[in-house]
Amino acid sequence: LKLSDNLLVQVPPGAFGALGQLAELHLDGNRLEELPAAAFSGLGELRRLQLQHNALGSLPPDIFADVPNLTFLSLEGNRLATLPVALLTGTPSLLHLSLARNQLETLPLGLFSNLSVLQTLVLSHNAMVHLPTEVFQGLVGLTALQLSHNNLSSLPARLLSGLPLLTALALDHNHLARLPPGLFDANRELARLGLTDNPWACDCHLSYLLGWLQRF
Repeated sequence: LKLSDNLLVQVPPGAFGALGQLAELHLDGNRLEELPAAAFSGLGELRRLQLQHNALGSLPPDIFADVPNLTFLSLEGNRLATLPVALLTGTPSLLHLSLARNQLETLPLGLFSNLSVLQTLVLSHNAMVHLPTEVFQGLVGLTALQLSHNNLSSLPARLLSGLPLLTALALDHNHLARLPPGLFDANRELARLGLTDNPWACDCHLSYLLGWLQRF
């Protein structure tokens, strides 16, 4: 069901309740500022949900509780500044999640704890200045992480320690002057690393990165 690029400003609770076999729902490119908690009630077989390019400023904690089989979720290009910690507890089958182009300054600890099969996480083009050490805890299947175009000036040394399958990491266009020792030690599959357009301080604090590159 494609309802993209219209002038929709609201979705009534249970609006799609009769579509129990629906696999894809496209609501992108509308003018949605909020969604009721029961907006997707009855969509137990939904696999793909596109909500990008709306005006969503907040989301109910249980907004995705009725779509447990969701594998693709895009919230890109909204106005989200914060996220409820329980937002994704009902979507354990997610493979791709995009939160790009919002106004996120940080992420709540435990947000991704139930997403063990997630492969791609896009957090680029936000306003993040800080990431908790264990914010990516639970993402044991993650292969690609995009953190480019944020305001990150430092990273916790163990930020990536729970991502053994990570192969692609984008940290370009941030405010990083150095990287903490040990940052990539647990990421033996890391093959693509974006570091461009950061104000690197070319001194001994970059020795870990140099050593990592030489070993790589």
